[in-house]
Formats: sequence, structure tokens, C-alpha cells
Amino acid sequence: MTTKTILKWIVGVLFLFSGIDGIIKNEFLSLLLILLGLFIIPLSYKILIEEKANLKLSSKIKWFVVIVVSLLFAGTSIANSYLKGEFKGSKDTELVSNKDREDKIETTKYYLSNEYKNVTDENGISYKLSVSKKEVSREKVFESDKIIYQINLNPIFIRSYKVVYDFSLFSNGELKDVIRFNGYLIESQEANDRQLGFCSYFLMYFPELDSENKKEIISSFTGGNCGLGEDVNNLVAQNKIKAIKAIGILDDK
Repeated sequence: MTTKTILKWIVGVLFLFSGIDGIIKNEFLSLLLILLGLFIIPLSYKILIEEKANLKLSSKIKWFVVIVVSLLFAGTSIANSYLKGEFKGSKDTELVSNKDREDKIETTKYYLSNEYKNVTDENGISYKLSVSKKEVSREKVFESDKIIYQINLNPIFIRSYKVVYDFSLFSNGELKDVIRFNGYLIESQEANDRQLGFCSYFLMYFPELDSENKKEIISSFTGGNCGLGEDVNNLVAQNKIKAIKAIGILDDK
């Protein structure tokens, strides 16, 4: 047995077993290795190519086949590695982004729960925290028919909106961060849009901030009594519930 033949056996067997070992991880690449191994091993080449396929390939063609399959294997391996790296990088970025968002939510909750209070850090330094809210946008989702409670006076309307607000966080009057939240606004008020008047109630709900108090917030809004008689109170209550259902606040987790 010549040195060339021995090398063919060694290389071919290595490719063959490498392909079999990796068949679970990547079927296509493993199949390439197995076929290349069978093509290089003298015995399998003779049986499969020369006897079964009845082909007589020159040395140049054999080398060409080996080089092409090797390049195809290498290219596919590199592409797979790159895609896996991109996917992992994307997942890592997403995890970092989610963690950063969670930190911002917790910071906002802390500021809101300690607004206008003096809080002290581990070094004994005192800070006064405050939060400023600014509406960025609103999209009307529901508006009731007008509810008339007395002739010649403004009727009452119930409206609900999807809103976006910026929460500006201040410590000792210094702006620390501006965090944007999506939320819901539901209002019951007179048609002249006065914020004070008969049956003026407001519900503001931001899922990321208020989910733990969702039931209490809805209960407080729907339980308000206008004091305008049973018929008007019932109409207002019915439309408050319609506004809540229309906006999807009940489905939000």
C-alpha cells in the first residue's frame, strides 16, 4: 500500500467520522463530509464510483471534486457561524435593552412613590425627587353620545384615548432622565372640555407603571357618582364601561 493510498484512507476516514459525529448539529454539512470521506477512501470510491456508477475519473477531476466540496463546506460553515453570531448578538442586545427598560421603569416608580419627599442615599445625602409629565400624543378611541342632564346646560361626554407621555425625572431640580410611556386616558366631562364641572372624572393608566393597581384605578373611575339623578348616573356609568372596553385596557397585562 502506497503512502498516497494511506493518506487517502486517513483523510477519508476523518471526514467520514466527522460527518457522522456532527449529523445532529447540521445535517447538510455533515452530509457533505460523509460524501467527501466516501469519495476519498479508496475502497468506497471503487465500490460506489467505479463499480456502481461505472465512472472512471481522472486525477484532475478527483481533485476538482474534492476542492469544490471542501470550498462548499468551508463557505457554508463560515456563513452558519456568522449567522449564529449575528443571532446571538441580536439576542444579547435585546436582553440588554429589556434590562435597561426594566431599570427605567423601576426608577420611574421610585420617583413617583417618593415625589416631593426627601430621600437619603447610602452616604447620607438628601435628595428631593419630582416628576413632570408631558403629553406627546393622543388617539381618540371612543366617544359617547351626549348625555343631557339639564336643558340649556352643557351635556356630558365620555371619551377614551390611547396616549403617549414623557416622564421627566428630577432630583433637587436637576433633570436626570426622560422616559416615554404608552398609556390610556379616559375622561368624563362636560362638552365645553372644562376640567371642573359636573361629572368630571379622569382615569390615567400606564401599564408598565400601574399594573399592580389596575383594578383599584378602574374601580375608582367607574364607581364615581355624578349626583345628577339615577338615570344620568346610570348612563354615565354605562358609557364609562364602554369606554374602558373600547380602549382595550382590560386586555392589557
